[in-house]
Amino acid sequence: MADGYGNRVQAFEAEGAFLRKWGGPFAIGIHGPFNGWFTTVTGIAIGPDERVFAADFYNDRVQVFTAEGKFLNTFGETGDGPGQFNHAIALDIAPDGTVFVADFLNNRIEKWRPIRMAP
Repeated sequence: MADGYGNRVQAFEAEGAFLRKWGGPFAIGIHGPFNGWFTTVTGIAIGPDERVFAADFYNDRVQVFTAEGKFLNTFGETGDGPGQFNHAIALDIAPDGTVFVADFLNNRIEKWRPIRMAP
C-alpha cells in the first residue's frame, strides 16, 4: 500500500495482517536523491518478478524494491524531457515488465522498458 503522506510503503498479508513497512525515517518527506526515502509516495505497482515500483511524487522519480523492501534501483529525474518527470503520480506494469508512469504536471504517460536485474 502506498502511504502517501506517511512517506512509506506498507505490506500486508491477503487477510490484512501487517507484514512490513519501508521509507524514510520518522515518516517525514525528504526531498532529494536518498535511496529508499520518499516525499509523498502516490502509487505502487508489483512487477511480474515481484519487484515493487513506487511513484515518489515530489522527488520526480520511481523507486524499485524487492518484495521485502530492499532498495534496488531508481529511475527518472526532474524535467519535461524523455526520462524526466514533473511529479510521477501513478504507475502500472505490463506482464512483460514494461512500466507505464503517469507524469502529473507534464500531462503524459511515460513508457519504460524492463531492466533485467539479478535477484
